Amino acid sequence: MFAIMLSLFRYRITEYFHYYLVLSILMSAASYWMWQVGGAPEYVPVMSALLFSLSVLVRYRISAIAAILMALTGYLVFGMLQSIVVYVLEAGTLVQMERIQSNTGDTYLMQLVNSLLLFALSYMLYRKGFGFTFPLSWIEVKEGNTLLLSSISAAFVFIAGVSLLHSRVHAAAAVFFLILLLLLNVLNRKEQRHVRSLVQAHRRYD
Repeated sequence: MFAIMLSLFRYRITEYFHYYLVLSILMSAASYWMWQVGGAPEYVPVMSALLFSLSVLVRYRISAIAAILMALTGYLVFGMLQSIVVYVLEAGTLVQMERIQSNTGDTYLMQLVNSLLLFALSYMLYRKGFGFTFPLSWIEVKEGNTLLLSSISAAFVFIAGVSLLHSRVHAAAAVFFLILLLLLNVLNRKEQRHVRSLVQAHRRYD
């Protein structure tokens, strides 16, 4: 998830690889404890999103809202892809949903496939130059940012309740896709405004 959310916003994960490696291990341990020991798996998605937000907030000079935006966008891609992976593996009788939820070999197979696909997607996006380049400064509620903040709120609410859809892969994938599509559309508009402002500034300079 670190790889995909950083790539989407044109950051290189290799620049602070050790930082993200250590964080990944710590966050995985925290997630495992909440899931297996603490008996509170429904809190894992929210905890993960908040920790991902905090990790980029500490590392980069961006606003808190921008950090949450990065984390939620990455989580939506992660969740949608994982839902698709579960569906494909289950359709191919390689895994069973009951065994995935019981933390068995099926769980690790699903996570391995999902992680490899995320790394491949992140690498391709970064190498091809895809992603958002607008400044991740404080996002004010103006110039269309009301829709952006609404999208962030919708994404956060869904992630907070995504555990309710743990056995409904089709529904989870559909909702992940719809909210991600809405968020990417808003981000694309913001990116286009940023590009136009750079072009206009360049023309004035010329």
